[in-house]
Amino acid sequence: MSTFSEVRGFCYLEPIKHIEHVTELEGKEADEFGKILACASKAIKTATGSKLVYVYIFGDHIPHLHVHLAPHFDGDNYADDVIKRGINIKEDVMTDGEQRKLGGEIKRQLWSLL
Repeated sequence: MSTFSEVRGFCYLEPIKHIEHVTELEGKEADEFGKILACASKAIKTATGSKLVYVYIFGDHIPHLHVHLAPHFDGDNYADDVIKRGINIKEDVMTDGEQRKLGGEIKRQLWSLL
């Protein structure tokens, strides 16, 4: 879970093995990554109480597969577009204690699904 995000519960999912792009996932790795992606999204949605979790990949900046998991709430920065230009991002939406608590709940939810 990112500690620097304007949305509570914003997470990244990435494989331990170096895979540069999602197009390199094959067979069992693709099946496992897809299952874990679905479980992680559900865990984040449940733990945060969000309407849904946006899943997106930008593949040209960091040469390692990582998926952005953004819980969506009414009125947040993801309401109309994935990324809006000119927004003022507040990076202090949660205290350290709130981050630890929510991170623990997401982890608990994820383990219950796996």
